[in-house]
Amino acid sequence: MSSTTATSAADDAKHGFSRPEMYKENLAGTVASYDRHVFLCYKNRQTWPPRLEASDDDPLVKRLASQFKSRKNDILVKVIHT
Repeated sequence: MSSTTATSAADDAKHGFSRPEMYKENLAGTVASYDRHVFLCYKNRQTWPPRLEASDDDPLVKRLASQFKSRKNDILVKVIHT
């Protein structure tokens, strides 16, 4: 086994991707639709500031927060209680 494969297997185990139930079910269609999703992949969890609005380290997260805040009246929020 190469070191890359060993590292990958160790990472899978560390993050739970080697659990017996993984990849046994098709996940398509198991979550109800939402109107919007926003995903931001940004560095790592340790670098995220506690308050995005106050971040001075990198303008990206501060700008993202300000854009959402400026358009909050345009974003319809739906809460569904089950």
